[in-house]
Amino acid sequence: METIVIEPSEVVSGCVKIGEEVPEVLDLVPAEFYVKRYVRPKYASPNGQGIALGQIPDRVVEKGISSDRVIAQMILDKYVYGLHLHRQIDKYLRLGVNIPASTASDWMMKGWKHLAPI
Repeated sequence: METIVIEPSEVVSGCVKIGEEVPEVLDLVPAEFYVKRYVRPKYASPNGQGIALGQIPDRVVEKGISSDRVIAQMILDKYVYGLHLHRQIDKYLRLGVNIPASTASDWMMKGWKHLAPI
């Protein structure tokens, strides 16, 4: 919920507040992409026995750029809302992200394979 207070344009000093009107408006934030960076500092052991590095969480597409949320949204849009893959790609392009059709298709297949045990 976002609250916006709109004060009167008239000078109200010396006035007594007697209440307020609160109309509510349903609004929408359109989908937007952002980059999530995983910073993993490397540490070398003092005796030369190896390197310590934080483990990245498992993902549907290992070493890919898509998050699990992106893949889940693509599957949801296609199979629940009937939005064809090429239309999703067009939508993402308008949002500033160019995903080749072959890549999007691969993500969908890997997403389904990840859901197979369920």
